[in-house]
Amino acid sequence: MKPDPTKPDPLPRQLAGKLQSPAKLQSPGERQSPGERRSLGERQSLGELRSIGKLQQACHPERAKRAEGPAVSPHHHRTGCPTSRTWDVGFFAKHPTSSLWDLAKTAGCPILCADVAQRVGIHQSEYPKPSLWDRAPKASKLSGQTKRTEEPIPFLEGYGLQPVRKTPARKRALAPDRTGCPTSRTWDVGFFAGHPTSRLWDMAKTALLALALLILFTMAAQAQTPKVVILKLDDTIQPISEEYLTRGLAQGEVTHASAVLIELNTPGGLLDTTRSMVAKILASPVPVIVYIAPSGSRAGSAGFFLLEAADIAAMAPGTNAGASHPVIEGGQLDPIMKQKLENDTTAFMRSFVSRRNRNVDAAQDAILNSKSYTVDEAQKLNLLDAVAPTVTDLLNQIDGRTLHRFDGTTVTLHTRNAARIELNPTLREQILDRLMDPNLAVLILVLGGLLIYLEFNVPGTIIPGALGTLLLVTALFALNLLPVHYTSVMLLLAAFALLLLEAKFPSHGVLASVGIVALIFGTLTLVDGPIPELRVALLTAIACGLAFGLITVFLVRIAMLARKNKVMTGAGALVGTLGIAQETLAPRGQILIHGELWQAESPESIPAGEMVKVRAVSGLTLMVDRVPAITGPAN
Repeated sequence: MKPDPTKPDPLPRQLAGKLQSPAKLQSPGERQSPGERRSLGERQSLGELRSIGKLQQACHPERAKRAEGPAVSPHHHRTGCPTSRTWDVGFFAKHPTSSLWDLAKTAGCPILCADVAQRVGIHQSEYPKPSLWDRAPKASKLSGQTKRTEEPIPFLEGYGLQPVRKTPARKRALAPDRTGCPTSRTWDVGFFAGHPTSRLWDMAKTALLALALLILFTMAAQAQTPKVVILKLDDTIQPISEEYLTRGLAQGEVTHASAVLIELNTPGGLLDTTRSMVAKILASPVPVIVYIAPSGSRAGSAGFFLLEAADIAAMAPGTNAGASHPVIEGGQLDPIMKQKLENDTTAFMRSFVSRRNRNVDAAQDAILNSKSYTVDEAQKLNLLDAVAPTVTDLLNQIDGRTLHRFDGTTVTLHTRNAARIELNPTLREQILDRLMDPNLAVLILVLGGLLIYLEFNVPGTIIPGALGTLLLVTALFALNLLPVHYTSVMLLLAAFALLLLEAKFPSHGVLASVGIVALIFGTLTLVDGPIPELRVALLTAIACGLAFGLITVFLVRIAMLARKNKVMTGAGALVGTLGIAQETLAPRGQILIHGELWQAESPESIPAGEMVKVRAVSGLTLMVDRVPAITGPAN
């Protein structure tokens, strides 16, 4: 079918609209500097222009007949038809990386150019080969960005050509952050042609995805793995133990642990601290397991309360628990007070043992009759929930058990193969725990006092005074956490006063002896603990009392003697000094003392050359007396 010469030719206008549209040419053109565009335009040879003329004659036969002058006019190079300069640069300049060439192919021009060139006899080498962008539709499965379909171009049917145009089924911009322009050769090479950058990018994406999945799977596995917080309480029951237990229960709540396991080995402790720890165990949101271990351990006195308060009470073979009768140190209670104390303690035990469905009578027997139970006895009397030699065996035994919590809720334990979180005491807790030993607290107190004594006797050394003050304050802090007997404190103050009086009033050691005895007895009864581990040992009291008492008497006596010595500095140092009269004192004159001339005054006349003795100092005048001459025995 031939085109109608009377109608305007649609081909240049349609192609000009596709190729010279500012919206489509602005972005590619901006990537070419003016120097680059001029360079591409200067590459047009005469052969290329002849090929352009042939193409123009094939596409516009009627216009070619009417045209005058050269086949390719300068005006056409600026218009926007296929023979314009822009088209020449993009299509015939043999610049494979030209963005206009890619844009032209995207609009369907590559097929037109190939068919027209074949008709007019232009060799294939005279126009650039299809770029890698032609393979973009084939790589749509890899890129996942575009999907192209084929549709005919209606305005080319009149020329006997049947090209097709590849159009995107859905318009979606390619990611500009990879190449900067989806039509550039860098994009072709990097994304569709397997450029190493593309492979590294794909490898990086795969690695990041694998890492993210690994982290998610690990977090999910950790969330599903049961956890058990383990505390090791091998000490007396006192405020530092309570602090350690509180921190462990909080850790179990934060980590959503299945249980908190307390390995207990204690001789007992303070009743007030025991009550507070039992209350924290009963109110814990996490099930609590108290396990008397290892073999040879015990849960005496206060430890038995903790054992029976736990959700799971367990013991290792070879352990024992019980003997929980309350003890009051420092005196005997009358029957009424004793009965009140026992009734209060047994009621406290019954309040949680009955809720744990354990033997209330056997638990009360440990208080009223101070009974202690072995593992077999405690298991027969229904005071235990499990007997296990190791922690692993215990966790496997109680796995799957349903617990009825103290608050009425029901919890199923999942402890088999649980991750163990061992919570060790902090440095602060370790230091304070050692200071809770009454023997150590008393030793630090005595040492601090002796260092302060040394500072008073040797002023200016600073170090003994500073160190002694630090030790004294530390000892007082430790004693503040212990049950101190205040009558013993008064006894210690009285002993110190007696030691000072011994230095002031010579009593031939009587006051010092009484003071040392009072010091020993006060130190021995200073800490009113219910168990021997919370009391001052007799050997410690004797050693500290004797050492502190004797050193105090010795240092105070030295200080008193030093006050009686003659003053060796100032004007007082001249009193009692001997001198020689340099002139007659009647009653004033000069005397020589230690090579110095002093004005002197005497109540009597003293001739020059006589010995004088200073008896007082009045300002800058010395009051002197005559020294009698020593006469030898007669022959």
